[in-house]
Amino acid sequence: MQAESSATVGLELFNCDTEDNCELVKDVASGSTDGAPEQLTVFNGKLYFVSRNQLWSCTAAEECAEVAVFSTAPDFLTVFNGKLYMVAFVTGSGREIVACDTSDSCSMVANLNGNALHSDVEHLTVFNSKLYFIAKGDNKGQEPWVCTAADVCTIVADINTG
Repeated sequence: MQAESSATVGLELFNCDTEDNCELVKDVASGSTDGAPEQLTVFNGKLYFVSRNQLWSCTAAEECAEVAVFSTAPDFLTVFNGKLYMVAFVTGSGREIVACDTSDSCSMVANLNGNALHSDVEHLTVFNSKLYFIAKGDNKGQEPWVCTAADVCTIVADINTG
């Protein structure tokens, strides 16, 4: 599956075979308005993607639906330890790490600042069985952080002191 553009449906999710024969999978935005799917990520036998600031999933039968999460603007979709992690805007906390399990039940992993100031999390990367990312937290500047498989998140190093 890939994002393709068509004059009748705009930029949407299409399934193309090896001969470039493409069929529309999901028209997220009505008419010729672009749904602009991006960040296509496979998790638990489904294809997840972001479109119009919402998380979507498609089954192998190409049945697609919006994933009901309590946050918006998902970004940096990353599979780690049997969950789908992402950065998303959480009401009352700002941009934080959110994880969804195999039943699409999603929750905030940690509020690194411990208040309504967002942690400005970005660049999720799995390395050596841990989830690394950049974030602001604990009244520090933008720093490298790590989460274990148990979702315990700590700062790796205070590079930007203060």
